[in-house]
Amino acid sequence: RVLAGAEGHEGGAPRGPGVCTDDAGRGGQPPGAPAEQGQDVSVGVYPGIEYRLMGMRDIDTKETLFRVPEGAGEVEMSVRPIYPLDKRLERPWPVVVSSSDVPCFLTQAMYNSLTLVGTALWSVSVVLFVLFAREAVSFYKIPSASMEPTIHRGDLILAEKLSPLWKTPQRGEILLFTPPDSLKAVVESQGGFVGPRDLFIKRVAALPGDVVTVDTADGSVTVNGERVQRQGPTCDEPSGGAQGLVRPQKGKVKSGVSFVLGDCGPVSVDSRVWGTLSDDDVKARPLVKLWPPPVQNFE
Repeated sequence: RVLAGAEGHEGGAPRGPGVCTDDAGRGGQPPGAPAEQGQDVSVGVYPGIEYRLMGMRDIDTKETLFRVPEGAGEVEMSVRPIYPLDKRLERPWPVVVSSSDVPCFLTQAMYNSLTLVGTALWSVSVVLFVLFAREAVSFYKIPSASMEPTIHRGDLILAEKLSPLWKTPQRGEILLFTPPDSLKAVVESQGGFVGPRDLFIKRVAALPGDVVTVDTADGSVTVNGERVQRQGPTCDEPSGGAQGLVRPQKGKVKSGVSFVLGDCGPVSVDSRVWGTLSDDDVKARPLVKLWPPPVQNFE
């Protein structure tokens, strides 16, 4: 097989392994037909060895060729093995052989076509991968302290966006969601603004069928008679940030919604303020915290 390369004093048009120069230049020998092994070995062309094409010239005119013109006759090629050979096979390199003496399995047109198809398929696969990745995962920077100490203000997290298509919220997991109208109204009433692509982040505290009670005195929440314990130590935020917004509530969570809370109760504007979260508003689940170190897995 002959593997073309740009190396060498004469250079040559780059070709892949076993690329034939022209059918006519092999005396009518079809592509893939083996040359006479004895003749190949005598000139240094061994079966199963890959060679680098160092140079080419017309066998009749001795003119140096940088590519093989369409319809060209036999070509004289200067070749050498790409990799070191067994000492018994070594000889002074490069050796000069005729194109008719070299077995090959691809014509130049076949090689060019395969290269074009391969490049096109690779390009399409890259585009499809990028589009899929864009729809499957996203990066989010946390702007508030409502989930401290689990997730801090300024943390960069990676979230996946596929599971909400088929998976309903589970107790204790963290969700990213588009704000319902009641939450937007609260934010705007406090002088804030909610962008069209903004997502909020909270933890699921109660599911459909659970009985939830909210105590406005201290902002505490009980689910099925048990007080909800915040995740980890108490956040360092001063109390009272959200206390004035908490509404007294007592009732059963309806189907298709969940009751969500922030881990930092004193500052979290959550279901105690604006009500339950619809499953349809859930858009993503955090996978890992990427920055700042150390990396934290939420699974």
